[in-house]
Amino acid sequence: MTMDLNNLEETEQVNDAKSYALEKEQRQLIETISTMRERLEKVESEADLRVQKTVAATAREIIQLKETAAALRDKIDVVNNQTDNLVQQAVADANGEIKQLKDTIAKLRDELEGQKVEFEEEIQGLNTKARDEENQLKNTIRVMRDQIEAEDA
Repeated sequence: MTMDLNNLEETEQVNDAKSYALEKEQRQLIETISTMRERLEKVESEADLRVQKTVAATAREIIQLKETAAALRDKIDVVNNQTDNLVQQAVADANGEIKQLKDTIAKLRDELEGQKVEFEEEIQGLNTKARDEENQLKNTIRVMRDQIEAEDA
């Protein structure tokens, strides 16, 4: 019995040692799990933070790009309006100049026609005067011829 008791004590000691080792291993595993859980949470938190920062940066960039696109659209509209205004002004100026030139041409044509009529009248007057003078000279020549013939006869 003493042996059994010794065996039993030994078995208990072994069991106690095993139990202590198991408890110690369990505590270590729990601590390891806790540490790993904390690390995982930290890594997840850092990953979430990086994702949030990336999303925020991307959102800011999208906003800036949209603002740039809107500003460029506005600038294009302004340039198009200015171009349209300049084209309209150039067309209006050209039409005004064309009208002015047409008026000048009509005025010069009227003047030219007036001068033509005056020259034609002057030419007719000169022709009439020349014919009259010619007739007068012919009459004078006939009268003188008649006088010379009458003196010779």
